[in-house]
Parts: sequence; C-alpha cells; structure tokens
Amino acid sequence: MKARIFIGPYDHRCVWIAIIILLLGALSLLIGSIFTPIWATTTKNEFGLYTCNTPCSKDNYKDLKTLVCSQELFIQEYSEDESIYLYQSGCLLFKNLESAFYLYSIFATATGIFTTIWIFSIITFCSRRITYYCGLFFSLLTFISQASGSALWIIFSNTSLTKCPDFPDDGTAPVLCESTGVRLSLASGIFYGLIFIGYVLVGRSAKKGLSAVNDDTNYFKPSGVVSPDNDKNVRNAWDE
Repeated sequence: MKARIFIGPYDHRCVWIAIIILLLGALSLLIGSIFTPIWATTTKNEFGLYTCNTPCSKDNYKDLKTLVCSQELFIQEYSEDESIYLYQSGCLLFKNLESAFYLYSIFATATGIFTTIWIFSIITFCSRRITYYCGLFFSLLTFISQASGSALWIIFSNTSLTKCPDFPDDGTAPVLCESTGVRLSLASGIFYGLIFIGYVLVGRSAKKGLSAVNDDTNYFKPSGVVSPDNDKNVRNAWDE
C-alpha cells in the first residue's frame, strides 16, 4: 500500500498550496501599502510613501527637503521672522519622511525577494529537491524584513499610532498621524508572522509523517535503517 502524508485530515500538498496562497495575500498587502497615496497626516496635510498627497511644490521628499531647509537657512541668516520655527519643523519633517522612504523601500524590496524564495522553496520542498529548513530560514527573514521596514518607517517618520498633536510652532519635528499605508504595512507584517508560525507547524507535521516511513535519505534524516520498500513508499508519498 502506498504511503501518504496527511496534515490533519488534508493531503500535505493541499496544505502547502494554501500556504502559498496566503503568502501571495501577504505580498499583495505589501504592494498595496506601497501604492497607497496616504501613509500619514497632520491637521492640514496628507503624506504618502514617496511624496505628499496634498498639493506640493515639489514631486518628492528630497526636493521638498532641499526647498524648505534652504528657506530656513535664508530666514535664519537674514531675518528675525518668527516663521523660522515653522520652516525648521518643515525641514525636519521632510528629512524624516525622506529617510523613512529609503528605509522602507530597502526592506520592502527584500521582503518581496524573500517571499519569492520562500514560495520557490515550498514548491521544491514538495518535490524533494530542497530542505524544509531552507524554507524555514527564508520564512523567518521575510517576517523580520517586513516587520523591520514597517517599524523603521514609523520611527524615522515620527509617526504616532495613538495621538495626533498639532503641527509644532517651536521648531521641533512634527508628530504625524498614521493612515492607510501604515495600516496595510503593519497588516502585511502580522500576516507574514502568522504564516511563518503556520509554516513551522505544518513542516513539523510533515516531518513526523516522513519519519513514520523511516527514510533517512530524505532531507529530514530521521533515524533508522532504510529499506527499498521504505524508500519507494516515501517517493510515493510525495509524488502521487
């Protein structure tokens, strides 16, 4: 009789397909966050990942930072106008948003790459060409990358998840209010974390299934003596 591997009441291949679909869902949340026009707000303005959503004089945070910070220096050198504090806050705002954008871009790109490798490892794992532990490594990297990117954007942009104070008039960095982009980014990170936990549990269950047929030539390497019948049963378990 051919050996088959079940995870709960389901064939192992159905479970791996479900995990791949969930991974694509988490990746969709990540992509959605990138293209969401509003990441944070103040009482009068809305800011996206790359540039402000409300009308701005420049197309990106780098140019906005240069413009506002140069105005701050001009007023500071040639005028005693109290509006210098407004420009100082604006300069810090766009510096923070520019740094947050670069950091999130790096980690989001890494997350996309790690997700692709993770999915590929699941497919090759089912065909016995790669180890479960390789997928485990990249699943952990995926979660850490997305969680780090979200956290660093919030920290560097000085965004609050709870309170929304008014724009400062003392030259300090403004505190922004989180919006849709932040929520999608955090949701993607949480989703990746839950999938990672599921992947670990499913992999351990599959490992027990393979151990039951006692084949130490496969990548899990359970203890025991290998026989031709056992090796045939394992191949049947994966290939049928």
